[in-house]
Amino acid sequence: KSADLLSDGSAYTIDLVKLIVGVSAAILFWLTRERFYLWYAISQIVDTCFFLSDIMAGHQAWSFNLYTYANILFDLFSASFFILFIVGALYPDKWKPAIAPVALMVIADTAIVLVLAANMPTMWADITYCVCQASSSLLLMWYLLRSLRSGSYYARILFFPLALQSLS
Repeated sequence: KSADLLSDGSAYTIDLVKLIVGVSAAILFWLTRERFYLWYAISQIVDTCFFLSDIMAGHQAWSFNLYTYANILFDLFSASFFILFIVGALYPDKWKPAIAPVALMVIADTAIVLVLAANMPTMWADITYCVCQASSSLLLMWYLLRSLRSGSYYARILFFPLALQSLS
């Protein structure tokens, strides 16, 4: 068991850096009251919960369904707060552009729940998840390109990181 934990060292380091960045963003929110810093902080902090759930599931002997449902919630919250961060940075004081990408992420994660709860074929759930996640990324890229054309400062900063994240 200890060899398995040691092999997770790189994931542990990455999640530790994510946690530090999330706390730093929360401090930035506290100092500036810019809401998109809060969305980014929550996104990063929730994203570290995946690794914690992996460790806890192994030590606490969680059931498969509990582990899967917890990771689905972590994925949904992490993606939703990241979408709110992007929309908040590109369109200050507007939240309605986030409705469509968040709805697509809800549909994507619901497909995984339907595999467990209603015996939906795994292939259809995978297709639904991939299509909805890609569509959400395309919507965010479209928002980013529109903001670039209007000369948004944050759009220039977010262009390459969001493009790389959309390609992965």
